[in-house]
Amino acid sequence: MAEKRRRRPGGGRKPLDPHGVVAPVRFTADDWRAVKRLASRHGRAASKEIRAAVHYWLRLLEKPDQHVGALILLIAILVRRIEAYTGRKWNEDPLTGTAVREYVERLIFHFAPTPTERIVVPPEIQNIAFGLVSVAEDLHPKSGVPQMPLALLSEDWAALALIVQDLGSGWQRNRKVWLGRKGDAL
Repeated sequence: MAEKRRRRPGGGRKPLDPHGVVAPVRFTADDWRAVKRLASRHGRAASKEIRAAVHYWLRLLEKPDQHVGALILLIAILVRRIEAYTGRKWNEDPLTGTAVREYVERLIFHFAPTPTERIVVPPEIQNIAFGLVSVAEDLHPKSGVPQMPLALLSEDWAALALIVQDLGSGWQRNRKVWLGRKGDAL
């Protein structure tokens, strides 16, 4: 009679959280393939991809930032509708990109408080946008330059690095036009 195999002490998967929960989730075959493709593209296991997606979604609409999540969703709906109309992606087609830029601005104009007098935006706030563009461009993969491992980045910067991989470099896409005109580059 064969002897029953014993487990090694300390073997097995360590829990993420001692009070964590394992939740069975059912996916359609198409959704599961999409999760696996995304996980593969991001170089991580499907379970980590799913955890990251759930964590992102929970943070997106959580208070006090619910107003930010709502704006993101409104912009996403607007962009999808504009792209459906033109049949092109906003980051690949000048007409679609221009429509997205103008109508995202109008969408925000509608919901943001309108000042009664002219307001000058402080340069420090401008620098936030310039800094974000710089970081995004730095995170964009470049030929011959090793990529920063996502595990070394904070959660927000790791998410931005993944977004920039999909979005592409605005500088690479637009530099020929920007170098020909002054004042357009952000």
